[in-house]
Amino acid sequence: MHQLEERSSSQSQQSVKVGYIGDGSLGWAHTLINDLLQCDDLVGSVALYDVDYDATQQNAELANGLVDRPETIGDWFVTRPVSSSTWRCP
Repeated sequence: MHQLEERSSSQSQQSVKVGYIGDGSLGWAHTLINDLLQCDDLVGSVALYDVDYDATQQNAELANGLVDRPETIGDWFVTRPVSSSTWRCP
């Protein structure tokens, strides 16, 4: 089992970009965003993609609203496709 180690003050945060395909699921998207916002050793952005553009937009708005809450530790930004035509299944 992986053991978490304390980070020394000299270690910096690592920036990453996460691509989340199939984020229309409310349960998984909310859990992922909540977990990332509670993590203080990773920062970055999450790009959301799903065939259900409305669900993607709703999840991105919810996630970015959580970023500004005082109990949020992590520094994340959630993006989504500009329009529903940018992500389509054939």
